Amino acid sequence: MRPDPDFLSKLEVRLGECVALSQDPALYRAPWLARAAEQGSVEAQLLYAIDVRTAVGASSAAELAEREEDVLAWRETSLRYLHALADGGNVEALSGLQSVHESGYRTVKDPVAAYAYGQVLQRLSPTFWSDALLAQSRQALSLDQQRMAAEQAEAIYRRCCMLPRSGD
Repeated sequence: MRPDPDFLSKLEVRLGECVALSQDPALYRAPWLARAAEQGSVEAQLLYAIDVRTAVGASSAAELAEREEDVLAWRETSLRYLHALADGGNVEALSGLQSVHESGYRTVKDPVAAYAYGQVLQRLSPTFWSDALLAQSRQALSLDQQRMAAEQAEAIYRRCCMLPRSGD
């Protein structure tokens, strides 16, 4: 097999096209993160869920405040991404959902769900969620809430982390 004698010149032309594209300011204002997340990039979906300003395309907190509809759409979409990734066993998404339910930032504050996600993280590895953090979360819950959280944790664990058995 012979090498293409025009390979280097073709490569040079392509690199020139890329340079021109990377210098286009419109590229940086485009909804690149949302597009990459929609296309299924796990990294983009995680970043989308974390970085509302980049996801929405707002350059400042003031601009973000003016774009309430976009922020509401971001909240729904980011939760959808986190749930889908968590169901696939992504530990960062599980941790994100624990944090979301604990803080109530994107959804109603839910200490039972936060504790359930903490239990799953701890079950996966104590390095993900320590006994001390789990105990701290548990203290704020009644015995009924602790039982509910245990049931939720088992359901989450089954969705995210168990391989289906043959015949299931």
